[in-house]
Amino acid sequence: FPVTIAFEEEITNLGLSNAAVISSSIASGSNTIVQRDANGDVFVRVLNASQDIILTSDRNKKTNIVPISDPLIRLNKITGVTFDWKEDGSNSAGVIAQDVKEALSCSVKENENGELAVSQSGVVGLLVEAVKELQKELVALQREVISLKGGVA
Repeated sequence: FPVTIAFEEEITNLGLSNAAVISSSIASGSNTIVQRDANGDVFVRVLNASQDIILTSDRNKKTNIVPISDPLIRLNKITGVTFDWKEDGSNSAGVIAQDVKEALSCSVKENENGELAVSQSGVVGLLVEAVKELQKELVALQREVISLKGGVA
């Protein structure tokens, strides 16, 4: 599909530096803003999105792959919230980056203005490991119940 890059003054009007606005003809009017900060980290913000955001996650692109430790302890540091954006008053839901930073610091990046951004894929990884840990606890409790009942399910 065709992709267009906004003019520099359009980006400046959004108050972003080192950014490009990319929109596709199939995005039903949505804009994707891509910004690279001074550290080289890339921040993506989608306005009026009507399609999925797909990020590279191929095993072949990664090293030092280790499951997230203590996922339930980490997850309990994060609160799912609803809120209104100060910028335009629109209602949304999500997490608070400062909470995620405390629980899983590698999933939070800071831009040159000191604003934090959350890697949603990092939060998903934490949720996956937390569910797996809960499943193990559930199985252990089920076995204990069976044992207490004298082996009768």
